[in-house]
Amino acid sequence: MKYSCFYCGSIYSERVDFCTVCFRDRSVLHLPEKAEKKTYFDRKDRKGAVSVTELRKAIVGRLIEEFEALGGLPEVWKMLVYGKPGSGKSTFALKVSRSYTGRVLYVAVEEGFSESLKQRVLMYEVRGDVYISDAQEAREIKMDIEEVKPSLLVIDSISASHEALIDSSLDLAQIWVCHSLKSGDYKGDSGLGHVVDLIIRVEDGIAIVEKNRFGKTGEEIPIL
Repeated sequence: MKYSCFYCGSIYSERVDFCTVCFRDRSVLHLPEKAEKKTYFDRKDRKGAVSVTELRKAIVGRLIEEFEALGGLPEVWKMLVYGKPGSGKSTFALKVSRSYTGRVLYVAVEEGFSESLKQRVLMYEVRGDVYISDAQEAREIKMDIEEVKPSLLVIDSISASHEALIDSSLDLAQIWVCHSLKSGDYKGDSGLGHVVDLIIRVEDGIAIVEKNRFGKTGEEIPIL
């Protein structure tokens, strides 16, 4: 009776716990009677070569590059981003879109395809699977979602007249950008804070994590 290491093919006359050639543990298996030379076994669980992009999509609790402070995010989550005009809300959302693993639909409700948006796309080197939309109605967003099939939807921004754009039942990650009131709170439905998993307040180019179900609160992330 012969045995062979299915990693390196080394032959043994008796069963051993590990291969003394490649030092693999539990890799030595029984050879068929007619086998006279090195025999390699095909592992049933072998997946072959997989791109890192595809691998990262399958990782539960994956991190967003440059935004690791947000913690490990699942496939579906909701984030509310708010701040005063010019504080960096849109820049934050755009940079997250740039770094996110997966297809992104960025709905520029207020700006559309404005020159300022185009400049930020160039300035922050937004590339890859990011799609910009000028949708302003829920039905238009639905059409774009069906076309793009994103894993992350960004709506920039929502106001009292645009809250109908929010659909919390969608089976994908979402970022909702909104303005802040003079009191410092965000505009719109106060119940949104209970629906989302993360709340980010942006002040002078700093994103401050106020709520986070996947990581720490109080974290400060420079974005400008």
